[in-house]
Amino acid sequence: MKVIFLAFANNSQAPLEYLAEEDDMLSEILSNRYKQGDYLIHRESFATPESINKSLNRYRESIAIFHYSGHAGQNKLLLNNGYAFAAGIANQLKHSANRNTLKLVVLNGCSTYDQVEILKECGIPAIISTNAAVQDKGAKEFSIRLWKNLVDDMPIEDAYKDAIGAAASVTPQDLSKSYERHLFTDTQQDGDIGPLWRLDCITENAIQAHPIPCRPKLPSNLPYPNQELIDTLYTSFRDAGNPEIVELHEREQNGRTVTDGTKQIAIVNSIPFPVGIHLQKLICPTAGITDEGYDSFGNRRLEQIGQLFQTATEFLGMVMIAQVWEIYIQFPKDFALNFDLKEKLNEYVLLDKNRMEVYDYMPLIKDIRKYMYSFKTTVNALSEFINNQEVLGDMNFFDENFLEAWCYLVNIRTRTFNNKINEDRVTTICIEAESKLCIFMKFIGFIHKYHLTSIQNIDILKLRHTERSTTAYKHRIIRCMQALGKDEWNYYYINFFLDNWGMLLLRCNVKKIGNYKYNAVVTDYLNLSPFIIDRNSFVDKADLADIMFFKGENENQIRFKKVKSPLNQRDFYEVNMHETEEDRFDAIRRQYTAFKDFISY
Repeated sequence: MKVIFLAFANNSQAPLEYLAEEDDMLSEILSNRYKQGDYLIHRESFATPESINKSLNRYRESIAIFHYSGHAGQNKLLLNNGYAFAAGIANQLKHSANRNTLKLVVLNGCSTYDQVEILKECGIPAIISTNAAVQDKGAKEFSIRLWKNLVDDMPIEDAYKDAIGAAASVTPQDLSKSYERHLFTDTQQDGDIGPLWRLDCITENAIQAHPIPCRPKLPSNLPYPNQELIDTLYTSFRDAGNPEIVELHEREQNGRTVTDGTKQIAIVNSIPFPVGIHLQKLICPTAGITDEGYDSFGNRRLEQIGQLFQTATEFLGMVMIAQVWEIYIQFPKDFALNFDLKEKLNEYVLLDKNRMEVYDYMPLIKDIRKYMYSFKTTVNALSEFINNQEVLGDMNFFDENFLEAWCYLVNIRTRTFNNKINEDRVTTICIEAESKLCIFMKFIGFIHKYHLTSIQNIDILKLRHTERSTTAYKHRIIRCMQALGKDEWNYYYINFFLDNWGMLLLRCNVKKIGNYKYNAVVTDYLNLSPFIIDRNSFVDKADLADIMFFKGENENQIRFKKVKSPLNQRDFYEVNMHETEEDRFDAIRRQYTAFKDFISY
């Protein structure tokens, strides 16, 4: 089994206050993965030259990471009763490097950079060292954050950069030199010569590696992909009163068979298309090259879990943004955003296209919801309107388990988007990610209540001999709630008009009066434009919806992406900020301009 080698050495003449704490914390950080059998930990809290040599020989071909913390200098480490010189350490570590076992050496003592060259000559692929004297407290914080990141499967470079920030935030350079890590026999090095720590490598790929070993799980121990997720969604949607799922459950209770395939189709066709299409790819992928790999453990499945989570949180986030704007539209004299919320919304719309794909919507959702609720205490039409917004109550999902799952899935999305998943642990991560996705999806089971619809056209039905009070409005509507099957378009006859060319969350009661024709009584609706649009609303004679999400702006254009293939650049679409010839998208442009005015400082 591969070994993580930890060596610590203090000195009676210049004791390091935080070294023992660092030793204990690293052991604690590594303990869970050790218990899972991923690696052995060799820990020397009071290292000597003799004990180091003995252990390096014992594990000569099995060392995955070598870490040293304590006093050090340009060409040696100061152990408890003598020196260990860099050349000797490097020549013993090369056996593990030659077998491609050793991925990283960390020399967390003062001025160790001069030891890097000999380590590289011996084939060590990545080395973290120091340029100058490092304060003891800063060294401890750097070490703890570095190892937390590595155990969480961050690549070496990302773990290192994050750890630099942690150290810099707690220990300014001008702290007492009595806690600096250096050999007291060496000449003191002063001055700032760039970053205190540095990361060196023999190839660029070496610092993109995941150095923490992982023991592959046996296939016989693995659960079936999707089983937990399907069971969770089926129960969650049933408990939330989804009519299709309730009907299937009653059939089962009456002794009739309901197949897994029937359950899967009912689940993915019960929720808004943007979420449903990515859930469908995960739990019931269609035959074909593009959908292969989503229902088996591997990178493709993990990427799709991340994409489903990101799309669902985008949808929830855009609903909240649309909601807060709707309150302003209804009550422009009584409602305005505070500076902090305006700042956050401006930062959001100006995100670049890559940052938008890993944006964490939770802080924004929390802030919007909290701010809107601050108006509930007033006794007026505004507070009554806010109290009646069911979506605000439905999004009360800030349970500790939910938030933990959300944070985990944000991390998964970021790592899969940046292609930084440890190949050795992908199966284990898939299993963990499905469990966290179950917690997330369970809490958003309410979304089946809100029908996503595209209003493609509205006709006024008023004849010369009829009273104006009997005027009806004929809405051509596409119901965007089917991940499998064709979109349903119908004519809804309503006694008032909804918003044209809009993507709406619609709640209504309908009664069929003919083929594709319904009388509809609308109980509530929320316009999601221009954050979610149907591109085909602006195209003549389009029978299908082409749903797109907002993807930020640049100097001249508003960017959108197709929800079905959000990372495919060929499916991106840009609306010019200024009207051009043959331009059909003035409604989007005008709404976006109005929203920018709403959030302007």
